[in-house]
Amino acid sequence: MLLHYQAVDTFRKEYFKNLLTDEHLIEGEKFFKKYLDMEGDETEYNKFVIVLQKDGIKYLAPSECKKILPIRVDRTEKVSISGEAYLKIDKYSPARFTPQKVMSMKELVNTLAAFNHTEPMQYKVDVMTALTQILSKAFFRKSSVPSFGKDSTIATLGSLSYKALTIENPTIAKLEMLSSTKLLAINELNDIGKAEWKMIEQFLLAVGAFKETYTKRSRATQGVGEIIDISKLSVCLMYNDIDCYEDPEKYFDFRATKQCKDRFPALRYFGNFDVDFNEIDSINIDAFVKKHWDTYVAIIRTMAYYSIPANMMKELKHFKVEPLHKSNRWNNSLNKLLRIVDLTSDTQEEFDSYTNTIKQCMGEYSAMTRYPELVQRLAIHLKLKKEDRKEVNRLQDLLYWLQTNTTEKDKMKDSHKAIVSTIQNYISMDSFIVVEQMIKELISKFEKDKLVKQKSASDLNSKHW
Repeated sequence: MLLHYQAVDTFRKEYFKNLLTDEHLIEGEKFFKKYLDMEGDETEYNKFVIVLQKDGIKYLAPSECKKILPIRVDRTEKVSISGEAYLKIDKYSPARFTPQKVMSMKELVNTLAAFNHTEPMQYKVDVMTALTQILSKAFFRKSSVPSFGKDSTIATLGSLSYKALTIENPTIAKLEMLSSTKLLAINELNDIGKAEWKMIEQFLLAVGAFKETYTKRSRATQGVGEIIDISKLSVCLMYNDIDCYEDPEKYFDFRATKQCKDRFPALRYFGNFDVDFNEIDSINIDAFVKKHWDTYVAIIRTMAYYSIPANMMKELKHFKVEPLHKSNRWNNSLNKLLRIVDLTSDTQEEFDSYTNTIKQCMGEYSAMTRYPELVQRLAIHLKLKKEDRKEVNRLQDLLYWLQTNTTEKDKMKDSHKAIVSTIQNYISMDSFIVVEQMIKELISKFEKDKLVKQKSASDLNSKHW
């Protein structure tokens, strides 16, 4: 239960209680001319500030603070601007975590991947991917079954480091505002409108190209041309598998340009936690956190240690590996992931087992993107009309169509029962690679049966003549 949300959150609130961080940002840069002090006297201000909110209190911090968050607040003054109360920060200091190798990288990964999981290798690869993006600059996109746990990995690292934030269905203004964080995880992109998506894609293209700066595009600063520092920003795109959505056309791979997809190496996970998280209810959280306080601090200090490039490079074992992908852009990020894998592995054999898992996850993602087209091909062989196939993009859609459009008499036929049973079996499979192969084999069988029937009909006609 070390990394259960309640335990980590309890530690975070105590350990970081005097800090303002990226997660407290509620507004981007604003300019204020004047404010009222506690006596009601008007004072000239004329400063650009950022607005943060913590525990219901709004703070005004100098705009340069955005680049150095988290900060420790040392002195404030209560002021009023347009009838709203703020604490104006007059003195602050950057919060710095002591870099110390309390754990090896292997110990760090094992600690962060402590929950039992049905796919432990994929789970560890996901943890290493998140660590890669916090400790260096890298870009990934991840899909998974909803129960895999990729969101919790980011949330845990964010709580322990204050260097990772997750945002769902964002606006371009929100992305720009949060671009000072180390790892920005964008969760779900399907519901973003076309106009907003166009601007978000430009943001992703710039960030994913390893650029140092980015010019704001949001309406709030349109025409201003403000430059944002994105030199340290990593971005992770996260969403569920394509068969979790009714319309595949809204899925990232079918709305993003080739250039955008080329900037984000794609991994697909399956499996789930094998843990009873309700056990936390029987634990005294405060006592538990106090008992494991040193472990939480060790995680923070070890991450700070490995965030120094020289510390990471001097410990590399340099295991042998071939490029994981033909795209140089993909390999820019994948090679950084392989550094974490290298530091985590004790032997070439262990290193190879992780790289094979990464290759499997890449293959799974690729197979997943071909899934809707395969379902359409299968629907054609099951004699669905063109208008009916418009709503059939998943095996569960196909199964529903068969169950609702087949007469009760035909449902009793062995052929119908066989195809229904086959599709149900496919739906239960975890691996898109396996499902793809199975659908191809079924389509091949349909095509062979069709050729046999055509040949039989041809032979019959020949005999007749």
